[in-house]
Amino acid sequence: MPTSESGYDVIMNTIISYHELVGIEKQNLQRGMNYRCSKGHSVFLMSTRTNAPYDDEIAADGRILIYEGHDSDKRYSENPKKDDQPRFFPSGKLTDNGKFEKAALDFKNNKREAEIVRVYEKIKDGGDLTSLSLGEVRWETEIEMSEVLDVYIVSLILEYDGNDEIGIQSGERSSQMYLFRPSWGFHSDFSAERSRLLEDKREKIREIQEERRSL
Repeated sequence: MPTSESGYDVIMNTIISYHELVGIEKQNLQRGMNYRCSKGHSVFLMSTRTNAPYDDEIAADGRILIYEGHDSDKRYSENPKKDDQPRFFPSGKLTDNGKFEKAALDFKNNKREAEIVRVYEKIKDGGDLTSLSLGEVRWETEIEMSEVLDVYIVSLILEYDGNDEIGIQSGERSSQMYLFRPSWGFHSDFSAERSRLLEDKREKIREIQEERRSL
């Protein structure tokens, strides 16, 4: 894993699972904006996919990130999706929106260094998306059963246009993961194959048991 000049681990142009993200950040992240969730940096979870709940956007060939802040709390607003989270809670403490705004204004006024933010982009639904560094990306997945019960081989194929601004050429990448997913066996695409594999395993166990009894 490469390291930046500031001493922080940097992961770019890499597809990781949510569990890997948790391992990197040492915590479960659910909110979109996470101010100083780890020592020395904050984290954004974003999505530019079609029908995403927020209008996050990557502009200027990946040099500008436009990110929507948190909605207002349901306790304080009749229309949380329309109303932005205010700068302060009723207690007077800064909200996440307020913390990031203060960090930006303090940097603008030379009161502090720029806030370091790690951005993880969700690609949950597939199709086309605009990435921070790879440009336009087209991706698809292929899933097949392994010979281990309830373990599936998931292949991810990416085709990307590249980004001339930072010297990344167009290309294609693929990665493969093994996932333990018992619930997938109930899907029509896998149920018959899972039943066959389960019966094969049972037959193998019976053969082993018979061999042991004959010893």
